[in-house]
Amino acid sequence: MGTWRGLRVAFILGSLFMILLIIVYWDDVGGFNLYPLQEPKHESLHPRATAGSPHSTSRPQNSSSSPVPTTARSTTLVSEETGGAAEELTEEEGKEKQEQRQQETREDEEKGRSRTTADNREQEDRKQRIMGVCSGKDAVEFPGSTRPFEQIPNRELDHLIVDDTHQIIYCYVPKVACTNWKRVMVVLSQSLISPSSGKPYTDPEAVPPDLVHNSSIHLTFAKLF
Repeated sequence: MGTWRGLRVAFILGSLFMILLIIVYWDDVGGFNLYPLQEPKHESLHPRATAGSPHSTSRPQNSSSSPVPTTARSTTLVSEETGGAAEELTEEEGKEKQEQRQQETREDEEKGRSRTTADNREQEDRKQRIMGVCSGKDAVEFPGSTRPFEQIPNRELDHLIVDDTHQIIYCYVPKVACTNWKRVMVVLSQSLISPSSGKPYTDPEAVPPDLVHNSSIHLTFAKLF
């Protein structure tokens, strides 16, 4: 009897415990659903659906198409068109720059030709003036222009350095590059010996500048006559 009574008490306590668990967790369980689940009905969103067709659905004709790919495709097309226009603009700018560069080159060539022509004209005018003065046909007169050769003093003839071998006469003017030209005349005439090599100078730059102004190393008109 004691065992049977213990089982009954345990059964009653277990039943009470289960009832308490059901009451506590009733919201989480959701209760007992006595009706089967049904798919909710949606109103038709298709533009051709009418109020008289309640069973019409909102499925589009092409279920695979979506607005996102369409937007991406249109963006791609716009990008391609924009890129083509940019390339065209770049080519046009390149052509314009090339034409501008060619135009500048032509202008530079024309300036160079005109400058050369002006220099040649000026040089020709100088030659004509020298020829006119030396021939006596020019109207410009200077003292002693009509003197005979015998009346020219030796100090003036010393300015004429003669190289009979190469048939050159150099009339030097002080402070007008006369030092370098005298060096050239020394090298041509071989009138000065280099102390280092014992031979005549072959390089005009190697000739000492203090020696080239010594008139004794040059053959002048005064010495020649």
